[in-house]
Amino acid sequence: MVYVYVTEDNLKYPQKYMYSAYEGIHFLQVYIQNREAAIEKIGQLTNSKFHVNEQLEYIKNRYASSAGLTVSPDAPLLANLSVSLLVILDQDCEAEGNVGWLDGLIKSFEVRKRLYAGYDEKFKPVSDQYHDLELYAQFSCLLALHYKCNQNLRYLNVLLKVNDTLISQLPRIGDPDLLNMVRLALTMEKSFIEDLCLKKGVRLDAE
Repeated sequence: MVYVYVTEDNLKYPQKYMYSAYEGIHFLQVYIQNREAAIEKIGQLTNSKFHVNEQLEYIKNRYASSAGLTVSPDAPLLANLSVSLLVILDQDCEAEGNVGWLDGLIKSFEVRKRLYAGYDEKFKPVSDQYHDLELYAQFSCLLALHYKCNQNLRYLNVLLKVNDTLISQLPRIGDPDLLNMVRLALTMEKSFIEDLCLKKGVRLDAE
């Protein structure tokens, strides 16, 4: 069995995820293999050690200039994602403006499977640019942190799709720091799935 949700370019050929067949334990096993291979590949590309807490601190520092700001419908997506990451990293899981804004962005992503440089107040793209991979790395980390905070499966569901896209784009990410953000999101996502399997009594080592 092959993990079919990562193509050579998920941005050019977006996955639809509609009516996906249930494939049982073997699908989970190939999913884990896919994530482990991607994490290993990033390690080879960056040639750097990786620690979750250090990476979270790096994200805080990378977007520190957005501290104290709020999300705004007319701001570029990069700015709004930066603000939202800092809010969730400060342990404010339920900041009303951020949660409502994130839910709107999720709805837009679910329809298009792409992130655009800018949106209007109804989350319709106002730009035709959707190849900025920092946006996807930010979005992925934000979803992972929200799921960790409240265990809402909606965030995990979208996280899986965003990470499928990011894995398909690894050869196009030249920034080692950005690659490590992707590695953080993949590591957290894989851990979430393994924890869910453990809680449900699903053995990933079953034949």
